[in-house]
Amino acid sequence: MKALYNRDVYNYIRIEKTILLILALNISNIIFLCWSLIIGLTGSLAQPIGTISYIAFSFAGGLWFPVAAMPKAIQGIAKITPGYVYASPAWQILENKPIKVSTILLTVIYCIIFLLIYGYLRKQKK
Repeated sequence: MKALYNRDVYNYIRIEKTILLILALNISNIIFLCWSLIIGLTGSLAQPIGTISYIAFSFAGGLWFPVAAMPKAIQGIAKITPGYVYASPAWQILENKPIKVSTILLTVIYCIIFLLIYGYLRKQKK
Protein backbone atom coordinates (compact mmCIF):
# COMPACT_ATOMS: atom_id res chain seq x y z
CA MET A 1 0.00 0.00 0.00
CA LYS A 2 2.90 2.32 0.64
CA ALA A 3 3.88 2.16 -3.04
CA LEU A 4 0.64 3.90 -4.01
CA TYR A 5 1.93 7.15 -2.57
CA ASN A 6 5.48 6.88 -3.84
CA ARG A 7 6.34 9.75 -6.21
CA ASP A 8 8.42 7.40 -8.32
CA VAL A 9 5.44 5.13 -8.96
CA TYR A 10 2.74 7.67 -9.81
CA ASN A 11 3.04 10.98 -11.56
CA TYR A 12 0.61 12.98 -9.49
CA ILE A 13 -0.92 16.33 -10.38
CA ARG A 14 -0.95 19.17 -7.90
CA ILE A 15 -4.24 20.88 -7.04
CA GLU A 16 -3.21 24.11 -8.80
CA LYS A 17 -2.58 22.25 -12.03
CA THR A 18 -5.86 20.37 -11.62
CA ILE A 19 -7.76 23.66 -11.35
CA LEU A 20 -5.96 24.99 -14.43
CA LEU A 21 -6.86 21.83 -16.33
CA ILE A 22 -10.52 22.13 -15.37
CA LEU A 23 -10.59 25.77 -16.45
CA ALA A 24 -8.73 25.12 -19.71
CA LEU A 25 -10.99 22.24 -20.72
CA ASN A 26 -14.15 24.13 -19.84
CA ILE A 27 -13.07 27.22 -21.74
CA SER A 28 -11.88 25.30 -24.80
CA ASN A 29 -15.16 23.37 -24.75
CA ILE A 30 -16.79 26.49 -26.17
CA ILE A 31 -15.90 25.10 -29.62
CA PHE A 32 -18.29 22.22 -29.09
CA LEU A 33 -20.92 24.49 -27.56
CA CYS A 34 -20.91 26.56 -30.75
CA TRP A 35 -20.98 23.38 -32.84
CA SER A 36 -23.95 22.10 -30.82
CA LEU A 37 -25.97 25.17 -31.85
CA ILE A 38 -25.66 24.03 -35.46
CA ILE A 39 -26.55 20.45 -34.56
CA GLY A 40 -29.58 21.67 -32.62
CA LEU A 41 -31.05 23.04 -35.83
CA THR A 42 -31.32 19.52 -37.25
CA GLY A 43 -34.25 18.65 -34.98
CA SER A 44 -34.76 14.93 -34.51
CA LEU A 45 -31.43 14.16 -36.21
CA ALA A 46 -29.49 16.08 -33.56
CA GLN A 47 -28.55 13.05 -31.47
CA PRO A 48 -27.05 10.86 -34.23
CA ILE A 49 -25.39 13.83 -35.95
CA GLY A 50 -23.95 14.98 -32.64
CA THR A 51 -22.61 11.53 -31.84
CA ILE A 52 -21.10 10.98 -35.27
CA SER A 53 -19.52 14.44 -35.40
CA TYR A 54 -18.10 14.08 -31.88
CA ILE A 55 -16.55 10.73 -32.81
CA ALA A 56 -15.11 12.23 -36.01
CA PHE A 57 -13.70 15.28 -34.18
CA SER A 58 -12.26 13.09 -31.42
CA PHE A 59 -10.71 10.59 -33.78
CA ALA A 60 -9.26 13.20 -36.14
CA GLY A 61 -7.98 15.34 -33.27
CA GLY A 62 -5.96 12.65 -31.55
CA LEU A 63 -8.20 12.08 -28.55
CA TRP A 64 -8.35 8.33 -29.19
CA PHE A 65 -4.70 7.82 -30.02
CA PRO A 66 -1.72 10.16 -30.25
CA VAL A 67 -1.36 12.41 -33.24
CA ALA A 68 2.28 11.31 -33.40
CA ALA A 69 1.04 7.79 -34.25
CA MET A 70 -0.85 9.09 -37.29
CA PRO A 71 0.72 9.18 -40.76
CA LYS A 72 2.80 12.33 -41.33
CA ALA A 73 0.39 13.64 -43.97
CA ILE A 74 -2.50 13.52 -41.49
CA GLN A 75 -0.63 14.99 -38.50
CA GLY A 76 -0.75 18.54 -39.84
CA ILE A 77 -4.48 18.28 -40.45
CA ALA A 78 -5.10 16.69 -37.05
CA LYS A 79 -3.47 19.62 -35.26
CA ILE A 80 -6.07 22.06 -36.58
CA THR A 81 -9.18 19.96 -35.91
CA PRO A 82 -11.63 21.00 -33.17
CA GLY A 83 -10.82 17.90 -31.12
CA TYR A 84 -7.11 18.68 -31.02
CA VAL A 85 -7.72 22.37 -30.34
CA TYR A 86 -10.02 21.38 -27.46
CA ALA A 87 -7.46 19.14 -25.76
CA SER A 88 -4.33 21.11 -26.64
CA PRO A 89 -4.45 23.53 -23.67
CA ALA A 90 -4.70 20.60 -21.25
CA TRP A 91 -1.78 18.81 -22.89
CA GLN A 92 0.30 21.99 -22.72
CA ILE A 93 -0.52 22.48 -19.02
CA LEU A 94 0.42 18.87 -18.27
CA GLU A 95 3.74 19.39 -20.06
CA ASN A 96 4.38 22.53 -17.95
CA LYS A 97 4.30 24.68 -21.08
CA PRO A 98 2.33 27.89 -21.60
CA ILE A 99 -0.81 27.67 -23.68
CA LYS A 100 0.07 28.61 -27.24
CA VAL A 101 -1.42 31.71 -28.78
CA SER A 102 -2.20 29.66 -31.89
CA THR A 103 -4.42 27.39 -29.78
CA ILE A 104 -6.38 30.35 -28.44
CA LEU A 105 -6.61 31.81 -31.94
CA LEU A 106 -7.91 28.54 -33.41
CA THR A 107 -10.49 28.32 -30.62
CA VAL A 108 -11.75 31.80 -31.45
CA ILE A 109 -11.71 31.08 -35.20
CA TYR A 110 -13.71 27.88 -34.79
CA CYS A 111 -16.23 29.67 -32.58
CA ILE A 112 -16.66 32.46 -35.12
CA ILE A 113 -17.00 30.00 -38.02
CA PHE A 114 -19.54 27.85 -36.18
CA LEU A 115 -21.53 30.87 -35.03
CA LEU A 116 -21.59 32.29 -38.56
CA ILE A 117 -22.80 28.95 -39.92
CA TYR A 118 -25.42 28.79 -37.17
CA GLY A 119 -26.61 32.32 -37.94
CA TYR A 120 -26.81 31.57 -41.66
CA LEU A 121 -28.68 28.29 -41.20
CA ARG A 122 -31.07 29.82 -38.68
CA LYS A 123 -31.81 32.66 -41.10
CA GLN A 124 -32.43 30.18 -43.92
CA LYS A 125 -34.75 28.15 -41.70
CA LYS A 126 -37.05 31.14 -41.05
